[in-house]
Amino acid sequence: MPGDVEIGGIFGIHDVSTVDPYICGALRTVNGFQFSAAVMYAINQINSKSAPINLRDVKLGGLILDHCNVESRRFDVLSSLYSGLLPVNEDDNVDVAKVRAWMTDITRSVIEVNEVVKPLDIPLISPLATSTDLIDKDMYPTFFRTIQGDVTLSVAMSKLAKALNFRYVTVLYTDDEYGHGGLKTFTSVSTQENVCIFSSYKIDSSSNMTHIVNLIASSDVNVVILWTTGPHTAKFFQERAKTYASSNIVVIAPMPFMGIAQSVGTNGGKSFFLNIKTTVIDSYMNFVRNLPNTDSIKSDPFLMEYYMKILGCDLPNYYK
Repeated sequence: MPGDVEIGGIFGIHDVSTVDPYICGALRTVNGFQFSAAVMYAINQINSKSAPINLRDVKLGGLILDHCNVESRRFDVLSSLYSGLLPVNEDDNVDVAKVRAWMTDITRSVIEVNEVVKPLDIPLISPLATSTDLIDKDMYPTFFRTIQGDVTLSVAMSKLAKALNFRYVTVLYTDDEYGHGGLKTFTSVSTQENVCIFSSYKIDSSSNMTHIVNLIASSDVNVVILWTTGPHTAKFFQERAKTYASSNIVVIAPMPFMGIAQSVGTNGGKSFFLNIKTTVIDSYMNFVRNLPNTDSIKSDPFLMEYYMKILGCDLPNYYK
């Protein structure tokens, strides 16, 4: 979306491939295209003078990229873009010099993008990264976020566990900054609510989730705190749904993974998810509903693919 000044965004609009960890896989229907749509909405509001921001006659634009949740892809794409090594079609009107700030989603993305923008003194903003490590202004001098951090989420989960009389819990965490940070903060605050960690399991791509679920199901502690990313969370729920014994496992998670739990049906067991309370913006909802009726659907490949995915249809000429 060309403009005089542009906002850059690099989000996980697709998941990593289940076959190859270095290529893009299926489109995400949750916490994916929605980030792109939010940026489009903000730009539209500012340019139409509907937002409480006055850029006078400066047109705001945007550059949206997809990191597909592939390890190191955020750094590779941005560093290649700034160095001129990334081939860009002339019709795309991409001028990275116009991008005055970047947005990204999860903690891992912030860390990788920061490596590129920190030396350039470019602001970096995230609506989803919660890690406490990111408050280090020496390491992340230009970083800002619009969401509560891990400490707040850990306190909420500890209080919930206590209220439900869950005095002992097991923690599953991914082997990355998000998982390690979540375990660290939950460990530090849970004791204040007299909630004890009985055991913890570190999860990575080589972990045997079936074995881990069976260990939890056969133990005396069947309450699980999840500090896991989307793909690992989905794998956990799929394994939990396979046997009757593991369906007794109760899950408390700091992210709204309701869609993952619902995907396994009634075998999903009991789960509690935290969702940061936000205001429903009617004008944004109307903007998203009307996107298929505008020229945006012809020029935005992310929007076209999302539209086809949720409606189960193919748009004319998409596969030309």
